[in-house]
Amino acid sequence: MPALKPGKGKGAGKPRSRSARAGTVFPVGRLSRHLKAISPHLRRGAGAPVYLAAVIEYLSAEILELAGNSARDNRRRRIKPRDIRLAVGNDTELNKLCGNVTFSEGGSMALIHKELIPGATKSSSKKSVVRASASPKAAKFKVKPKKPVPTMKNQKQSPKDSMTTGATSGTAPSGSANPSPSLPVLSEGSLFLGQKLSVLMGNISVVSAEAIVHPTNATYSTSGQVGQVLKTAGQVEYEVALDSLRTQGNLNKCGASICDMFHIEAKKIIHCNCPSWNDSQDVLDLQKTVENCLKLADKENLKSIALPSVGSGNAGWPKQLAAETILRAIDRYFQTIMASSIKNVFFVLYDKESVDIYTTELKRLLDGSS
Repeated sequence: MPALKPGKGKGAGKPRSRSARAGTVFPVGRLSRHLKAISPHLRRGAGAPVYLAAVIEYLSAEILELAGNSARDNRRRRIKPRDIRLAVGNDTELNKLCGNVTFSEGGSMALIHKELIPGATKSSSKKSVVRASASPKAAKFKVKPKKPVPTMKNQKQSPKDSMTTGATSGTAPSGSANPSPSLPVLSEGSLFLGQKLSVLMGNISVVSAEAIVHPTNATYSTSGQVGQVLKTAGQVEYEVALDSLRTQGNLNKCGASICDMFHIEAKKIIHCNCPSWNDSQDVLDLQKTVENCLKLADKENLKSIALPSVGSGNAGWPKQLAAETILRAIDRYFQTIMASSIKNVFFVLYDKESVDIYTTELKRLLDGSS
């Protein structure tokens, strides 16, 4: 009886390609062949085409995702070269990687004069030009720390005093670019499309924002620091609005919902179910939570929103990681949703440690240094 050839027996499996074994969509064998043709005199490891296929696949998926968001924002169902150009130009890392790449039929990134950006003042502009597709330092403004505004009695205000400050302290009109005088602006900066980010310290219920973010759980608990402040300020009407939300069911993980607010400047409260650090430990969950809050604010056509340090309270997230994740999530959201109605984002904090962390991370973000 003739011997069976290797690989042809009954128990032999079907032959698998190198791409299937590596788990990639891009062809590993074809990339290996091209590498040999480009540099036949160099030695290559067996993993070189695998790594190359994985990197190209990741970059392609990232660009397609951003380009798809751009096409969706412009109410198109097909991705055009212009969408790819905008996706690459508005992302810091991709723009740096493709700095010398020319996109056919992609158009060009607009030159935006500082004087034409909403909210920019003549004193802060010095005839400089901001290019949306330039490097991170040219595309964003530096943080300009401001001195705390003195109180009515020209005395320093402690965090406890600022938390108990009521509506009698005098507030600016809702949606105004300037927050309440009772809360000092510790640092601020603007993104290249004009959205202003400000770091404040004190009672979040007295901020002149159209909406306030309330980190809670699936049952809309008000046991947190922000929840207690909003419960006291909103009184019975706010409790009725919360009960109405509870009748609709539990809030999904990383989800967000909105209800009306009473007796304060903010007219809306955005509740978000931020996962705890012990249950998740995944920055994507915190990033998704912040993005859902911003999407809900855009859906309501709100122009200003106030956020605490989401996740670093009862949820137990490290303050440094929470601040970095939240700021990067907001920056990424405004890069993909260029038609956002939000113009002012206030980070309202209660302790000095959080203020220092957010001030440092905000400066790092706007300077483009990671």
